[in-house]
Amino acid sequence: MTYIFLCLYYYITGISGNTVELAYGTDHGTVNIIIQHPETVGRGPQLFQTFSVHRCAVAHVHLSDKHLLSGMNITG
Repeated sequence: MTYIFLCLYYYITGISGNTVELAYGTDHGTVNIIIQHPETVGRGPQLFQTFSVHRCAVAHVHLSDKHLLSGMNITG
């Protein structure tokens, strides 16, 4: 794991609690998104999606409700 970004979303629904989304980059260039819904508390977070986006280590990750951004360091 090279970079981690945590989002805590609050949805106004009939279910109390927060949805937690966690995005992290690896040194192999993939970005994984893990999610925990309020109704699944006690069962542990689940891998939601994996993206192979870079050929080198992920240096930056940002997750929002509409976008997933990732970047890498370019060294000369």
